[in-house]
Amino acid sequence: MNVKDAAIQILKDAGKPLHAKEISERIIEAGLWIAKGKTPEATVSARLYSDIKKHGDQSTFVKVASQTFFLRDTQIVAVCDAKEPEPRNVDLSVNSKETYSFLEAAEKVLDQFGNRNSMHYRDITDKAMGQGWLNTSGKTPEATMNAQLVTELKRAKASGEPGRFVRTSPGYYSLVKWMGTGLPYQISKYNREIRKKLLSQLMDLNPAQFEELVGQLLAEMGFESIKVTKYGGDGGIDVRGTFLMEYNIGVRRMSHDLFELEELPIEKGDI
Repeated sequence: MNVKDAAIQILKDAGKPLHAKEISERIIEAGLWIAKGKTPEATVSARLYSDIKKHGDQSTFVKVASQTFFLRDTQIVAVCDAKEPEPRNVDLSVNSKETYSFLEAAEKVLDQFGNRNSMHYRDITDKAMGQGWLNTSGKTPEATMNAQLVTELKRAKASGEPGRFVRTSPGYYSLVKWMGTGLPYQISKYNREIRKKLLSQLMDLNPAQFEELVGQLLAEMGFESIKVTKYGGDGGIDVRGTFLMEYNIGVRRMSHDLFELEELPIEKGDI
C-alpha cells in the first residue's frame, strides 16, 4: 500500500484531523507501509502536501493546520466538544459474550490474558475478536484499537489522571494498575528522566544556538541544502532547506516545554 492510500485508511479510522507525525506512526504500527527513510513523518507530510498542491480542490486531502491533514468533504467534529462516555462495569468472566468498546475490550484482554505483561495492540485485537468481545465492521480493527489506546493515553495525560493504560514501547500496552515495579516501569522511568534532561538542555540554548540545532536536526531528517539564516532581520525565516520540495522554516520557543516549527511560504525567487 502506498503512503496516500495508507493515510486515507488511517484518517478514515481516526475520524478527525491528524498531524503528519501521528499519521506516519499509525501507518507504520498498523503495518500499512514500510518506511525506507529515517523520517517517515516528513515523507508523509510531503506526499500529502504535494497531492493538495497538484490537485487543489480535487485532492482527497485537506490541510487544516500546520502539518495537520484530514480528508476533504468529511465533516470535522470538534474533539474537545466530545464527552468521554461513562465507563460501564466490565464483566470480567471469560464466558461472557457481551460486546464492548475497544478500550473496554483491551482492558478485559490485558486483565485476563496479559499475565501482568505488555501485549501488542494486534494481539489484543485478535484476542478480543476471538472472544467475541468486539463487534466491528471496519477492515482494520487493529489500527482502530491502537488509535483508541493512543487517544486514551493523551486524554489521561491532558487531564492529569493516571488512566487505565500505559504504553511500554511502540505498539505495546499494559495496565497502569500493574506498574510500579518490573523492567517496563524502569525503562519508562529512565526515558522520562532523559526527556527531562534533554528539555533542560534545550532551554539553556540561546536563540541563535537553537536555530543552529534545528538546522542540524533537519539535515539528519534528510533535508538538503540546509542554510541557517543570520540571526535577526531574516523576515522570520530562520532555516532554509529542501526535502522533495523547498521549505522555509520559522523557529519559535513558545514556553518552557513547547517548541514550534512553522512552514513559511516561499517567496518568488527563493527557489
